[in-house]
Amino acid sequence: MTAPRGLGYWHNYEWSRGLTGYDESDTEIPVYEPRFDAPLNLFLCLALDDAARLAEAAGRPIQAAGYREVAATIRNRFHAMFWNPSKEIYDNYSGGPAANPYDSEVTQALAVVAGVCPADAAATLRRRIASDSNGLEKTTLSYSIYKFSALFDEPVGFASTAFRKIADDWGSMLYNRATSFWETIMGSRDFDNSGSTCHGWSAVPSYFYQAYVLGVKPLTPGFELFQVKPLLPGIDRASGTVPTPRGSISVRIARTGDSIECEVTHPSQTSCRKVLP
Repeated sequence: MTAPRGLGYWHNYEWSRGLTGYDESDTEIPVYEPRFDAPLNLFLCLALDDAARLAEAAGRPIQAAGYREVAATIRNRFHAMFWNPSKEIYDNYSGGPAANPYDSEVTQALAVVAGVCPADAAATLRRRIASDSNGLEKTTLSYSIYKFSALFDEPVGFASTAFRKIADDWGSMLYNRATSFWETIMGSRDFDNSGSTCHGWSAVPSYFYQAYVLGVKPLTPGFELFQVKPLLPGIDRASGTVPTPRGSISVRIARTGDSIECEVTHPSQTSCRKVLP
């Protein structure tokens, strides 16, 4: 999929340099020539996956198959179009004038999460984005969900890195007496002192502590069947409640040495599948 062209389109993918849609002088960059944007195609790929699952749940298998076919086409072509063998990363853009020369963490993370890269490339990219000194433009709060998801694909090696980053960034908000999630790590000081200090897209830890520490994820629509698969990266005790359409799921986990106790309370119309480390 080529990027929309002409005036009136703002190609903003996230707030790190290279993906904002602005140049160094804060001037919007219109696209007039055919250009392929890696984040746009990766987001489309993920959206098609979700659309296919929704169509299947709604009893529309033909529609689901159509979405999967388009997603497969993107996956088959993406690596050859965007992989930069000399840098061993994916470029942000292909064809036409690039927005600027910066390489981005979030593009690499999206490629891993969307499943467009070979296994060896995915392993390389996880190691790269897990490093603080990786030479890439850092992922901002709103899109850190993709960076963390990519790292959690290999939890033994990288789960602790992700949770340390969560503790550092969101912990700094708490130390600054925040009572809600900031739009960016700079809070109100960003965007010429107009940054939002109450922004839903930065509520990433709310999901990750439920999905990875407690390990609660739906296996069928509406959590009718769900799994509890805690990662517990350096955590001995955890407890919490996850709201679902069928009622709340409560989990309490305690680890003593090599022994793990996991207690789950859930609505009677749901079923739980435990997968303990």
